[in-house]
This record gives sequence, structure tokens and C-alpha cells, in this order.
Amino acid sequence: MFDQLTPEKWAELQSDATRSAVRQRIKASAGDVESLLGTTADAAALVLYEMAKMAAAISAAGTVAEIKAAAQPFADLTAPFLAGVADGSVKLPVLAKGEAAALAEMQTRATAVAVALSLESND
Repeated sequence: MFDQLTPEKWAELQSDATRSAVRQRIKASAGDVESLLGTTADAAALVLYEMAKMAAAISAAGTVAEIKAAAQPFADLTAPFLAGVADGSVKLPVLAKGEAAALAEMQTRATAVAVALSLESND
């Protein structure tokens, strides 16, 4: 498996020059911004679709067996993904960054967007 970045190493990666180099490596190996956005949109839509189906089935369930049956299709769909993460053949940026660092980045970025949106609504 890959080594997790330490918080110190992740902070170092935040410099503009390093960030630019990392983005160029990502673009060369994983695709341009539009391709990455497309894949992200596909992943978000798939999760929303599958979770909505599961929520609908769970809300109609009357027994624990029916709840388990409602969750099974999503479990089956994601089993190869989870196995790939476990065996290291699938690597996730959130795990490479570290979950705490990724969560902190999400919180900071989400707050900045919300502030920008609230400023626009006050104009």
C-alpha cells in the first residue's frame, strides 16, 4: 500500500510551486480538469442514485431482513471497489492526504464558498 502523507508533508505541498507541479502530474496521469470533474460528477451521481434507491427500499422495509436486502445491491456494487482499496490496487486521494487533512480542507473550502455566496446575496 502507499504511505500516508503526514500533516507536515501536506502543509509543504500547499506551496504554490509545489501545488502547480502536483497539478501538472495529476493532469498528465489522471486527466485534465474537465475529465476529473466528469469522473467526480459520475461518482457523486452514482452514490446519490444508489443511496436514494436504498433509502426508498429501507423506508418501505418492515423487517431487519428487508433492510439487509435493501442494502445488498449497493454492497454488491461497491464490494470490488472496497477490495481494491484494501489490497492497494485502488488508491484514494482522501487517504493519501489523510482523512483529517482532507476534512479540514473541505471545511475551509466549503466555508469560503458559503461566505462568498452570502456576500453576493447581500449585494
